[in-house]
Amino acid sequence: MIYRTTRGWAVKSFNKLTRRSQVIQVSGIGESAIASDDLTVTKTGWSWKEDAPVEEQIGSIRAYISDIEGRLNGMINALSTERQARQAAITGLAQELERTADQLTTLIDQKDQRAARVDARGLPLIGCGIFLNGVPEELAGIPLHLGWLLPFLAFGAMIVVLTTIMQSRATTS
Repeated sequence: MIYRTTRGWAVKSFNKLTRRSQVIQVSGIGESAIASDDLTVTKTGWSWKEDAPVEEQIGSIRAYISDIEGRLNGMINALSTERQARQAAITGLAQELERTADQLTTLIDQKDQRAARVDARGLPLIGCGIFLNGVPEELAGIPLHLGWLLPFLAFGAMIVVLTTIMQSRATTS
């Protein structure tokens, strides 16, 4: 607790010794200046004196209006520049989104084509399976057990079809 108190006092004392004065300028009507040890505020711009002649007051008002018009034109130009930059960014993002959508559409089409090829290659096997499922007694009745040869041929065809599918997937990926 003593350490923190002593350290806080030392930091405050050091900051007071090394503090630099700050100058703030404010533009507006009237003239005023505030000064202290640490801070100086000066107000520059249009002087407005209540007891000044009307022509001088009108001149001050005209100067004030022309300054406001200049600042307004500067803000309009800055906003226009900002709008153009944002519009260019939006256009760029829209183009990027369109390219990405086109790429996704292409990938989906390729996937659908691969699925159709796989389905088309499997159709003969499915037909053969349906045929073999429907007539097992007649196949078993063929002499010399030649009926058993058909399921083995179907199994061999399935292996051939599966290997061609795997090879085509390996080449397209």
